[in-house]
Amino acid sequence: MLLFLYIINHFIAIYLLLLFTFKKTCYNSYINYKNMENRIMIQERKNFILEELNKKGIVRVDNLSSLLNTSDVTIRRDLKQLEDEGLLKRIYGGAVKKSNTVFEPQVSKLLTENIDQKKQIAKYAYSLLEDSDAISIDGSTTGYYLAKQIRKDGGKKLTVVTNSILISYELMGLTYIDLYTVGGQVPANSWAARSERAEKDFKAFCVDKAFIGVNGIDFNIGITTPDIYETQIKRAMMSVSKQTYILADSTKFSHTYFSYICSPAEANAIITDSQVSPRIIAEAESRKIILLVADDSENS
Repeated sequence: MLLFLYIINHFIAIYLLLLFTFKKTCYNSYINYKNMENRIMIQERKNFILEELNKKGIVRVDNLSSLLNTSDVTIRRDLKQLEDEGLLKRIYGGAVKKSNTVFEPQVSKLLTENIDQKKQIAKYAYSLLEDSDAISIDGSTTGYYLAKQIRKDGGKKLTVVTNSILISYELMGLTYIDLYTVGGQVPANSWAARSERAEKDFKAFCVDKAFIGVNGIDFNIGITTPDIYETQIKRAMMSVSKQTYILADSTKFSHTYFSYICSPAEANAIITDSQVSPRIIAEAESRKIILLVADDSENS
């Protein structure tokens, strides 16, 4: 009897050992399967991101998370891995194709480029101003020519808020201008403050019209600029202005830069010069984007 019980217990022990080994094997197989499934899902997401990037040139975290039904954190992790692999360049809120990366020229160089076009735009922008308007002007070179037009005309009493040293210098001392400057760090390649301090300062002033210069406009991708802090400042200006006008000479169209500012439709209008191509005018009309075109007489 004791021998029989011993044999039974021995078989039970063997059965339990086999059962445990089987379950462990199944569990490990399941974990390996899930890991493989996760790797496939990650790769599928990455492939989708690269496809979108190839089509549009720029992608946004919020848009990708919506399209892929996943979290912003997951998308940011994917973008980080793709950047580490050298397949894209991350920017504030998204990513751009590496081949689309354009670095910012020196401001001193920009001041001497397309001067006639910038003067056209500046004169047109000035015509939109009304006496007693409060306006903001960013540190763009076209904004600088708007400041020069304000000084030249001298016929309207204005309140002006700017982050530009050049614009401040142009307008300081004028009795018909109430001038406010925002502060913060001024980078070596710029004559305008670009920092969280400047962004915060701009938000303290509610204005009638904001005049914002940009580096690139693509009707599919949006309005862009090379610098992330500059983007935040421009968006801060837009957030406290009743109207926003984009100042962009005709060479700015069909170009994309590092950092996304907004879609063209978010601005009240884009002001450009007379050399803008008929194709750009037609595309703006088809998209119901207001494009204000200055003419040659603006330089007279």
